[in-house]
Amino acid sequence: MLWMFTLVLSLLCTFLNPYVGLFGISTIVQFIIYLSFDINVNKRLEISQFGSGEQSHYTRNLKKSGKGISNVWCASSVILFITYTIMSIGVWALASGKLTSAATIMMPFNVIPEDKIEVYSAVLLIAGIFFNLLTTVLVFIRRNQLLKREFHSSNNEYMEAYDGERN
Repeated sequence: MLWMFTLVLSLLCTFLNPYVGLFGISTIVQFIIYLSFDINVNKRLEISQFGSGEQSHYTRNLKKSGKGISNVWCASSVILFITYTIMSIGVWALASGKLTSAATIMMPFNVIPEDKIEVYSAVLLIAGIFFNLLTTVLVFIRRNQLLKREFHSSNNEYMEAYDGERN
């Protein structure tokens, strides 16, 4: 679950950015969505490994729904990344004064010196977008890890059943 670490770094970059600031609340919502998807897919695939012969249709349905939910998780991570990028660039452009005449600091505190605020703000914006992109890539890697684990466990069950029939 390395995606959590990179999403927290994106959140920190967003909160420290004086022009984007409290827009970081959307990253908290993104974190909650990703965490719920991860737990849901993980538990479905975990529970589906413990099915017996009479419950095979339930375990098949759990595996299928786990795969479907993992696909929705990946699609939503791409959509949330695009939304985050567009909104943070838009908020930054409006608040920094690039599109308007005056800059507006969007945070109740400012940890960046006033003379370097535009440079640091741009660096934090790019770093936040980079960490969010890295989170999206890690979501795809996590999905593949979960599905490989499920695939290997189903192959082991098949081989055990095959060995039982041979003996």
